This record gives sequence, structure tokens and C-alpha cells, in this order.
Amino acid sequence: MAKHVGNALPPGLLDKLRGGALYRTGGLGLPVLTVDAAGWPHAAMAPGAVAARPDEVWVALGGKTGSLQNIERDGRMTLLMAGPDTLYYIKGDAAVIRPEMQMMAQEAALRLRVTEVLQDMEPFVTITGGVSYRYGVIHEDFITLIGRLLDELQALAEGR
Repeated sequence: MAKHVGNALPPGLLDKLRGGALYRTGGLGLPVLTVDAAGWPHAAMAPGAVAARPDEVWVALGGKTGSLQNIERDGRMTLLMAGPDTLYYIKGDAAVIRPEMQMMAQEAALRLRVTEVLQDMEPFVTITGGVSYRYGVIHEDFITLIGRLLDELQALAEGR
């Protein structure tokens, strides 16, 4: 059962998001949840997220997507952070800060102001992975590109 752990990222999760550490090696997806115009839950995948402060998470998300339209209309977003020994639901108010990122013009930069963090881990359960993916031939090139995208997000998060 998920339990409320605060209105900001706990220190361990903040550490995993500094510089996008959770997403830097490729293979771990980031589910983004919004609500569509008809009131239905809407899920999408993002390439990763970073944080410099416990009250904000910065996310790259497809710039021409239904999820982005939902955020622009409703202003709310939930992130499902599921990775090794990590299972959190991060809720908050989201805003598009940059409609096109320099590293990947098809990705928009979003800032999520954290309003609630839920943790969904039980002492008898070990999270060994999350939503994951793999690439064929372009794997190393894509990891490099995602790393640069996360660097750009981190610079935005730090106000550089």
C-alpha cells in the first residue's frame, strides 16, 4: 500500500535524480500520468527526469503529445518512479518551461512542482527493475544522447 512520505522528494530519491542518475544508463523508462479532457487517466513514457531541489522535478516529454496538451490544459502530472529499490508516485503542478529542448527538439522541458510523494515499497518486496526497454544497434548512441538531454535538464533545474 502506498504511503504518504511528504510534500517533497525524500533525500534518497533526490540523490537518485541529481543529474538524472536513475535514467543515465538507459533502459529504465519513466511513466508520466495525466488526465485527458474526458477525465480518463492518460499514460506516456518520458526519457528521464532530474532534480536539483527536493520540491521540483524536471522532465523531458514529447512536445507534440496528448500528455503535453493535458498538462497545458490541467496543469497536473504524476510521475511513476520505479527502479531498483525505488517505487514512488510523485504528484504535482506541471508547466512547460521550454517547448523544444536544444538536444532533442521533439522533447519539451517540464517543471513539476512537487505537492505529494507516495512510496509504495514493502519490507518483504525488493524492486529489481521498473518499466524498462532495450535498443538494438543504436544503444550506445542513444544512451549518449539521453545523457546530454539529462545534462540540459539539470542545467535548467539549477538555473544555469
